[in-house]
Amino acid sequence: YLIDRHMDVDKIKKFIFDGVDRSKFKCQNYREESDNKCGPIHLIFIGGLSSSRPYKGYDLLIDMFIELRNYHISQTPELTIIGDGDHLNELKKRCDGIDYIHFKGRLNDNEMLNEICGSDILILPSKSDGEGFGIVALEALSCNKPVIVSKYAGIAELVSKYKVGIVYDPCDIEGA
Repeated sequence: YLIDRHMDVDKIKKFIFDGVDRSKFKCQNYREESDNKCGPIHLIFIGGLSSSRPYKGYDLLIDMFIELRNYHISQTPELTIIGDGDHLNELKKRCDGIDYIHFKGRLNDNEMLNEICGSDILILPSKSDGEGFGIVALEALSCNKPVIVSKYAGIAELVSKYKVGIVYDPCDIEGA
C-alpha cells in the first residue's frame, strides 16, 4: 500500500502486533462493576498529559467536563484521568473544586486494569491523527468496556465497523 503511494521503501518499518493479552485484560478478580445502574456514568481517559502529546485531546475533554457545570444534569458524569506528564499540575488547577473530575496520575498495570474495570466507558478524545492506533481502547474493549473514540484515532474504523462504541468528531462542538 505504501509503496503504491510512492513511499520510499527505506522509510517503511514493519512491526509485529500480537494484539492484547486477553488473559490479562479481563475484569474478573478486579474491583466489581457497580450494581447501581442509577448512578452517574463513569468515563475514564488513559494517556500521557504532556506537551509532547498535544494530539491526545485531553484538554478538549477536560474543557467539555468543566463546561458541564453550566448545565442542570441530574447526575453529572464522572471522569477519571489516568496519566502523567508536564501538564498534569496545570490540568489539576483548572479542575480545582470540580468534584466529578478525578486525577489518578501514573498507575501500575494492575491499578490501571482495576480502574478500567470500575469504569463504564473509556474515552479516547484524540484531536489529530498523531494518536496512531490507540491500543488503550483495544485493552478496554478486551475488558468488555465500550469506548468513545475520536475519528482521528486509528481504532475508530474498527469501533465503527464492529459497533463496540461511538466514534465522534472532536472539532464538531455541536455534534459532540
